[in-house]
Amino acid sequence: MCDHRGHHHGNHKPIQVVARVRLAGVLAAAAALAGCGPRDPTAIAGARAPVPTASERAYHAPPTVTSVRRLASGGVVVAGEAIGGGRVRVATRGGGAAYAQADDKGAWSLGLAPAATPRLFGVSMVDHARAVQAEGYLAITPDGQGAQLRAGSGTLVLGASPRVPRLLAVDFDARGVAVISGSAPPGAMVRVRIDSVERGAALADRAGRFSLAIEEPLAPGDHRVEIAAAGTSLAIDAAIVAPVAPAGPFSATRIAGGWRIDWLTPGGGRQTTLIFPPMKGAA
Repeated sequence: MCDHRGHHHGNHKPIQVVARVRLAGVLAAAAALAGCGPRDPTAIAGARAPVPTASERAYHAPPTVTSVRRLASGGVVVAGEAIGGGRVRVATRGGGAAYAQADDKGAWSLGLAPAATPRLFGVSMVDHARAVQAEGYLAITPDGQGAQLRAGSGTLVLGASPRVPRLLAVDFDARGVAVISGSAPPGAMVRVRIDSVERGAALADRAGRFSLAIEEPLAPGDHRVEIAAAGTSLAIDAAIVAPVAPAGPFSATRIAGGWRIDWLTPGGGRQTTLIFPPMKGAA
């Protein structure tokens, strides 16, 4: 142990003594770092902050959910993609969780028990002690419909066939700012009309999905939403009512032809998602 001691001589002025003591303290601290510690400066840094491996530094794409399939028993099988060998966690907003191990190619699946009401899950992946969160939340309805709820953006409803246009979801916030989402043939131009007024168009992606943000907020009340693509049109009535404060992370109620989910976004805002199953509505 290093011992650094200052000496006090009575014939010095007090201010000189104070200055000397302060200097001695600085020298003592320097000696403790330079003389008493390890000779290799990386030993201290390495002990406090281990150098991450190349795998730990690499970018990991967030896990995804690609399908939700309902079983005859009423349960569902959730499947998706993640990094090869990663551990996927599917957790309720209340804290309950189920886990799945991705195979070498990143495919994973797990079964969930039946439920009488819609459920909201957070999906994440753990790899090399790193947690990577999937975008948004996974909503699963009692009839086995899965949808990815995304804050401030359109909902991705899983399992929709892109062969014919479908209106699958309407998202809106307290101001009435809305996003219309659905499916259409890949590459098709989808036109959206609300209450007989054209509100814009969107191009379906390679998976046959489209989302269109409505620039002008919608007034509270019932609205008729119509989409047209590839020579086919479909209209659905949607009630745009300001999001309510859910009694918890979310609340769900039945609506004509689907479900209404009021949920809290990760940033603390409120958002409402209307989900219309792919089998509903006539082309």
